[in-house]
Amino acid sequence: MAQVARKQSNRKVSKPTQKRIKPMAGFNFDPNKAEAVTKVVMNRQECTTYESAMSYINDRLKEMSKEDGKWEWIQELTGPDGKKGLKVVATLKTMPIYWKIEDAGPTVDILNPDGSKRETRKVLVNHSRYPVSSMEEGQAMIRALASGEVEAMNECVRAAAEAYADVVNVELPAINEKAAMLWTEDGYADTHGAWGEGDTAGTRVKKCPRQKPTL
Repeated sequence: MAQVARKQSNRKVSKPTQKRIKPMAGFNFDPNKAEAVTKVVMNRQECTTYESAMSYINDRLKEMSKEDGKWEWIQELTGPDGKKGLKVVATLKTMPIYWKIEDAGPTVDILNPDGSKRETRKVLVNHSRYPVSSMEEGQAMIRALASGEVEAMNECVRAAAEAYADVVNVELPAINEKAAMLWTEDGYADTHGAWGEGDTAGTRVKKCPRQKPTL
């Protein structure tokens, strides 16, 4: 029995060998050919005047008139009657152009950041959708808007530009001022620095926990 055990111990144990992976023939990897993902962003003009608003509208018309262009201002939407149809919905960036404005009757006070009354405004019903019977009619309406030859449409553009200017020059600065007030009141200026200063992450404008963005 001892001789048998000795013979077994002298046996060589073979280890499994790993197969070598051969490179795929006909392909040479060159990292210099790799491409980065890029996104082109168009920096459009502000629409705070009638002239700049009309320039914006004509720029959008040129984009939509391209052969492969999408007429984003002509949309299939559900009307008050529950039926779907084509509507022209034009905007100055994010500010809608209202084709009709109705006085709803009551008024509302607009406050300054410190809580004082800045002005009193009428509550309005704004109509931003204009029904059209076909894509062709919608395109004709947008071209008429861009032409500046229809005074009733020009008044709609002027009203939208005035509202847009109020947002840019009054409302947004007021929101930022209110956020800075809350930031200081809650003591974050002592621990994180003044509102609007860069922090360690490189953020230029801090976010106040109590202030939710409205735009």
